[in-house]
Amino acid sequence: MTIMHPWTPTSPVKLAPGRVAIPDFIVADTDCTGTAAEAAEVALIGEVLEPGGGAELIFKQHCYAAAGIRWYLLLEQEPLTLRLFRLDGDHYVEHTSAVGGEVLDVREPFPFRIDTASLPR
Repeated sequence: MTIMHPWTPTSPVKLAPGRVAIPDFIVADTDCTGTAAEAAEVALIGEVLEPGGGAELIFKQHCYAAAGIRWYLLLEQEPLTLRLFRLDGDHYVEHTSAVGGEVLDVREPFPFRIDTASLPR
């Protein structure tokens, strides 16, 4: 798997014909550096919620779900919260979360841990 994260150029993701998104980070089944990833190749897609960015985020979430991307990770900055969502039908439901000072420790869609205390502010 290839992890594309906020501090490297993130590949665009083709969600549908004529619809491309540029998420804050992705984990894909193939190396999509320099090319657009197909939604089917994306194991997890993620966004960082900027203050006042809720409306755009809701629209992107809807598009990601419609494209069938099974896992969605949201980093909220205030208060610091990580929320992992899984696709349930045509919408996302919260799978697990961690607030500032806690560790997000998950087994699905693949094992990973994120210590919220280690995240840059």
